[in-house]
Amino acid sequence: MNVPGLAAMVAFYLLVLGIGIWASVRAKRARERTQENRTEYTLLGNRGISLAVGVFTMTATFVGGGFITGLTEAVYTPTMGLTWAVMPVTGALSFIVGGLFFAKKMRERKYVTMMDPFQHKYGKTISGILSVALLISDIIWVTGTLIGLGSTMSIILDVPYSVCIWLSAAVAIIYTLLGGLYSVAYTDIIQLILIFCSLWLCVPFVLMSPYTEEITKTAHTFIYQAPWSGSINKQNVWIWIDNFLLLCLGNLGYQDFHQRTLSSSSSSTARITCFIAAPMIFVLGIPPVLIGAAAVSTNWTMTDYGSPSPYERGEAGLVLPIALQYLTPSFISIVGIGAIAAAVMSSTDSALLSAASIFTSNIYKNILRTKAPETELQWIIRITVVLLVCILFCEVSNGYGCIMGVVTVLLLKVLSGEPALGLSPLFYYPGCPIVNGTYVQCAPVQTICMFCGCIATLMFSCIAHTLFSKKVIPGEWDVFSVTKYKAPHYKIDTNLNNEK
Repeated sequence: MNVPGLAAMVAFYLLVLGIGIWASVRAKRARERTQENRTEYTLLGNRGISLAVGVFTMTATFVGGGFITGLTEAVYTPTMGLTWAVMPVTGALSFIVGGLFFAKKMRERKYVTMMDPFQHKYGKTISGILSVALLISDIIWVTGTLIGLGSTMSIILDVPYSVCIWLSAAVAIIYTLLGGLYSVAYTDIIQLILIFCSLWLCVPFVLMSPYTEEITKTAHTFIYQAPWSGSINKQNVWIWIDNFLLLCLGNLGYQDFHQRTLSSSSSSTARITCFIAAPMIFVLGIPPVLIGAAAVSTNWTMTDYGSPSPYERGEAGLVLPIALQYLTPSFISIVGIGAIAAAVMSSTDSALLSAASIFTSNIYKNILRTKAPETELQWIIRITVVLLVCILFCEVSNGYGCIMGVVTVLLLKVLSGEPALGLSPLFYYPGCPIVNGTYVQCAPVQTICMFCGCIATLMFSCIAHTLFSKKVIPGEWDVFSVTKYKAPHYKIDTNLNNEK
């Protein structure tokens, strides 16, 4: 057991927990003075999050454990490389797009969660399905993140990963439950500072390791494995575009992002927060990329890790903690694991609060409980951003179009095949090769599904509206009341959670 490392981690957790409790006390006193709605204090910090705090919490939410370890893994993996490590770019673009098109409109309408416009536009049934999807997604994401953290910490601290999981989860849950968004936002400040300082402290030691070649040499030259710069060929260019668009637009379909803009002190603050956080997320992506490049440039046979390399052992996903452990002094590796823990906790608490927001505001008090297969819910979540665009910018969209949009996406996805679910493709896109007798889907399936879902939503919305407006279909059959719908004014009752 790495006793110094364990002591350092316990000290870090106590620091974060202390800040979270302090923030919860501060929030409680402010709430007692103003006698404002407690739900808004918990979920949105009474819409009083300043620009500085907003930038920190917005950035920390997306610079999580998956962001850091995933970037390093992508750069290190021979079949990918830097050209596939697009998360810093897509994250920054997500913030810019969100700031330009969503932040102001959502904040001015004073929504509590991103599902409120769905509820106002499509009704409780459809918004309930999408809310359940988001809730399950957050729960699964938190679980996977904590498991990843446990595995990472166990490598350096030599502690059972179950202990690491329970410790991390307990700390995040305690301060999130006590102070809500206030605690999450203020702990994000210390977590983001730790991430930035720790990772940049580790980078020089990794790059100057005696077992590591200069990364400028291995960027385009095969020394120990394929160059870390990576490449895109004609066969996988559409896959790259598909992944890029999915990561860029997918972030806008999560409550975590909108919770930060909705909690801002004003609509202008919400937009500026997005624009400032965009370059910050890009800068924070540089250290993991450099560590991944160093891992590619390392002669692992000469290290205590030995041969074969992490990739050959199937441990590419753990290359970040492995590099910290074997390419840096022990005290530096402890600092590095602290950065990973901070990144994981900053995203975990955000996902916990996101799930609580959706459940409390859009399911528990407003929606009947519904059940759906997990695979269907996962695909519903991916088209949330498309439906959000339709709600905010396309007045013609309605519940009938929403249902057909979901059905269209699910049908196209099933026909296109899904290797993770063991589904073979039934629809073959042109230009996709057959490798070893197996059809390889190289087309941008996610993007095609997204656009087709958007088109289906608008087209069937128009058809339904026309049929009911012209009385081709009797008005009493209009279960979603599309002919009675009127676009809401920007000023909406802030006590959405008190409706019965």
